[in-house]
Amino acid sequence: MNACDRFLMELDALGPDGADVAHAATCPGCARALAAARAIDAQLAGTPATAPIGFTDRVLARVRAETATAPARTPPVVMPVALRDVLPEWVRLAAEPRVAGALMVAALVMAYAPRMLALGREGLFAVAAWLTGGVANSIAPVTRPFTTLATSEHLRLALACATLTMLMLIAVPLYRWSERLARPRRH
Repeated sequence: MNACDRFLMELDALGPDGADVAHAATCPGCARALAAARAIDAQLAGTPATAPIGFTDRVLARVRAETATAPARTPPVVMPVALRDVLPEWVRLAAEPRVAGALMVAALVMAYAPRMLALGREGLFAVAAWLTGGVANSIAPVTRPFTTLATSEHLRLALACATLTMLMLIAVPLYRWSERLARPRRH
C-alpha cells in the first residue's frame, strides 16, 4: 500500500480534518481529493434548503389524483420455490431417477462382486463341462477336440473377457431403456 492509498483511506475514515495533510501538500492527486472532500463538507454544513410554499400540498394532491384514477392492482403472484432451485447441482443430479438407478446398480455390483464372480466362474465351469462331456453321444465326436482346450485357463480367460465385453455392450442399451422408463409420459 503506497502513501496515496493510505491518505485516501484516512480521508474516507476520518474526514478532511482528521487526515494527514502533509502528504496532500506534496501530491497533486491527493490535494484534489482533499479539496473535494472539504467542498462536500462545506455544502453539507450549510443550512438545508426549504421547499417553496405550497410544494408539499401540490405533490400530495397529484399523488391522490393518480391513485384515484389508477386501476386496482392485483398482488403479485408468488410462485413457490421449487426444491430443484434451492439444491446444488450435484444433489439434483444424484436425485434424478436415471442417475439414482445407475448408482444403485453400481452399489449392488460393488457389494455383491465376489458372489457374482463366483457365479460367473461356476457358469464357465458348467459350460466347459458341457463342452468336454458332450450333451449326447451324437455330438461327442465334435466335442472331443475341445476337451483339452475347454479345461485350459486360456479358454476360461477368453470366455470371461467375452462375457465382460458383452456386458459392457449391453450396458448402454440397458441404460437407454431405463432412461425411457424414467421419462414422464406425455398424453
